[in-house]
Amino acid sequence: MVRESGSVAERYARSLPVELLPDTSQLGRRERTRRELLHAGLFLIAEECTDVSVLEITRTAGVGQGTFYNHFADKGTFFRDALEYGVDIVADMIDRVVSPGGGHAQQCCQAFRVIGRLHRQVPTLSLALIRRGSEFYTDSSSLAVRVREDIVKGVEAGEFHVRDVEGATGTMLGAILMLGQRIHNHPEESDGAVADAVSGDLLQLLGVPGERIEELLALPVPLLEL
Repeated sequence: MVRESGSVAERYARSLPVELLPDTSQLGRRERTRRELLHAGLFLIAEECTDVSVLEITRTAGVGQGTFYNHFADKGTFFRDALEYGVDIVADMIDRVVSPGGGHAQQCCQAFRVIGRLHRQVPTLSLALIRRGSEFYTDSSSLAVRVREDIVKGVEAGEFHVRDVEGATGTMLGAILMLGQRIHNHPEESDGAVADAVSGDLLQLLGVPGERIEELLALPVPLLEL
């Protein structure tokens, strides 16, 4: 259950930097309301407060109770959509800062290094992904689709060498989530150093030569201004 409303409201207000949220200024009222509900869903997942009433969800989002069923059939659909919304935010952040040039290995390396640092920079978003991590191991998950496609493209380009694309996809997804949990569990560790070390290991698993891995890890990390 959600804890006392005052503390929840305060935590919710600072749960995600405004800069990360998609611009809703040009959207109609209906779509803005839906985005507000999805934002609240991410927060509730991160807080491990998914066993809540629709009233508590709408109160967290600051919208009318009757608006919930205008957008979602039930709470299960709501929380699944909120998780995908979080994935879309992460994907948009990566697309904004990771250059499409340099090859697939470079893009993969840079994206993972950015995600690793975002676990600490944006803890609410990070925890939401970690809490529902098992849901990413499905064909319909946009995160799984994106990781799988990136691996396939790397294999086709001759940069990645893997025997089992599905196995490599699962390894990448698991690494993203477990890296985040480690960073939350060990605040004394450098998120950048840990992310870079795991990134190097993943590239090795994808068949990238060691010399190339060292070159990629020596590149500056593209960071968002949050």
